[in-house]
Amino acid sequence: TGGTYVPPAKLRALMAEVELEADSEEFQTLQWENLKKKINSTVNKANKENIKELVVQLFKLNLSRGRGLLCVSLIKSQQLSTSYSDVYASLVSILNSKIPEIGSLLIRRLITRYKRMVRREEIESCRSIVVFLSELTLFHVCSQTLIMEIIMDLLEKPTDFRIDMIISILDHCGVLLYDNESVWF
Repeated sequence: TGGTYVPPAKLRALMAEVELEADSEEFQTLQWENLKKKINSTVNKANKENIKELVVQLFKLNLSRGRGLLCVSLIKSQQLSTSYSDVYASLVSILNSKIPEIGSLLIRRLITRYKRMVRREEIESCRSIVVFLSELTLFHVCSQTLIMEIIMDLLEKPTDFRIDMIISILDHCGVLLYDNESVWF
């Protein structure tokens, strides 16, 4: 379609006319776009009530192939609505129990993004990342050591921005850090 919108019924009719081989580039591109749409729509539906059904839907998809798409979708959705950070973290926790590569990829991408946002001092983007990492720590996807390293890094050059990020972290996982790492805390 060249990036233009085609209604689903018309697209199905067009696809019925065209025969694509399973190993052709066009077929692979269509499969990739279809996987991307399904992952995005499933992640965007996430809330506390339907998380069980969404996990089943996600496991039916090819997550080993689309784990990068899943991470991008989770990061974007969480950044748009930080109030659902706990929902997205619990979703990642469940997925991570069966496919650990998803959790590690997500954390690596969040850390890379965090470093960029701290350098630019983009308050809202950085806050959403540290909130997500804090929630992932609460769900045991991310280690407490990483959160402690982020706090120590932020304390090296204290500014209002950096102190605000520390407060955001402590609001979400301060009790966990205090209970488990009381000497460090």
